[in-house]
Amino acid sequence: MFDQASFEEISACIGLDLDNEDELLSRISQNKSIERIVTATSILLKYKSTSSLIDSISSPSSLLSALDQSGVEGVRVRDVERCYEGVGEDVKKLVRRGFLMNVEGVLFPRRDAFLTPLSGVTK
Repeated sequence: MFDQASFEEISACIGLDLDNEDELLSRISQNKSIERIVTATSILLKYKSTSSLIDSISSPSSLLSALDQSGVEGVRVRDVERCYEGVGEDVKKLVRRGFLMNVEGVLFPRRDAFLTPLSGVTK
């Protein structure tokens, strides 16, 4: 789902030599959203979602289903942005149609708990 990158590639992007940044590497290795892949020739880093539901998303209906299972935590937009071609547009449509809520980059299904009944007569 997400591309992996070597220390050299990351160092070139951020301007730090990761081989000489022991404290940063220690924090990276403790971060549950970063997978550390050790090969025979190098160490690669890869972002991984903290939600196990991400792998099941391949269409708008499976996106809604995964979000229904996500509970109160929701799912970050950046976690779903590479699930399938066109997912970004599908998220926008589902938000616009009222099926999803996007709260500061976290997607939630619109359930009854988020709906407020209105009393009285509307004009």
